[in-house]
Amino acid sequence: MAVQDVPDLWHRRLGHLSRGSMKLLQDGQATGIPSDAITKTDCVTCLKGKQCRLPFPKSATKRSEEVLELVHSDICGPMQAASVGGARYFLSFIDDFSRKSFVYFLKHKNEALPKFKDFIAMVERQTSKRVKCLRTDNGREYVNNMFAEFLVRRHSSRTYDS
Repeated sequence: MAVQDVPDLWHRRLGHLSRGSMKLLQDGQATGIPSDAITKTDCVTCLKGKQCRLPFPKSATKRSEEVLELVHSDICGPMQAASVGGARYFLSFIDDFSRKSFVYFLKHKNEALPKFKDFIAMVERQTSKRVKCLRTDNGREYVNNMFAEFLVRRHSSRTYDS
């Protein structure tokens, strides 16, 4: 082993101990540590371990400024086991501003529009506000003429997630 490797070897043997702690050991806190045990170069492993990532951004996108300005919706299913009522899907609506969630159980995906109408009637009655925009994926239950016509009649817009 080369002489320049001795400090690095001791540094690694002692669990990547800091230079200050190595100096204490060398100054008599421990026996058997050679005088040349303190490494003069930076340990790549220690440098990588001290690195830190930038924090995640607080919010990737701008949030809505009022209730029902933007509502997110998605369908999950089919589930392997049906519910007591026979539902194998669930439909979720999440208000972007309040983060309030609403869940409806469906036997078939084609029940999405009637449940959306039920959801709109309920939340608009409770808040006295209108759903302005619906954000969905490109699922067939959302991308059809009946859904599009309903949104046009209501003067509501729609955006799509990828």
